[in-house]
Amino acid sequence: MKSLINILMIFFIALFRMKKLLAICFLTIYIASATEISQLLRFPLLIEHYFEHKVKNPSLSVVDFLNVHYSGYHLENHPHDDDYEKDQKLPFMMHTTHTTLFLCAPKLLLSKLKIDPYPKKITIPLFGMISL
Repeated sequence: MKSLINILMIFFIALFRMKKLLAICFLTIYIASATEISQLLRFPLLIEHYFEHKVKNPSLSVVDFLNVHYSGYHLENHPHDDDYEKDQKLPFMMHTTHTTLFLCAPKLLLSKLKIDPYPKKITIPLFGMISL
């Protein structure tokens, strides 16, 4: 009996941990898909692009680079040039929008709904009418 209790305790502890892990996974997937946090995955592109600009202009600081690419209107600070496509792939350069729609069904008044618990005939679209 004692071993059965130990097995059940281990089972419920494992189940609780799996539920917690599953909840964390679902929350991570939701946050990554429903917010702009997924833009952080583009951060290596920002670093790579900075070093490309640094090769062209060795005196360019990180603050100047960010100022050129992210302050005000990008096209005024850094016009359409040969690396424009790379500029558009930088994080938080192109914003995405997400829409979540919730629909609520009205509450049915079951007291006014007449349901025959034992119907005489049932109509199934593929097979026609079936008698019971």
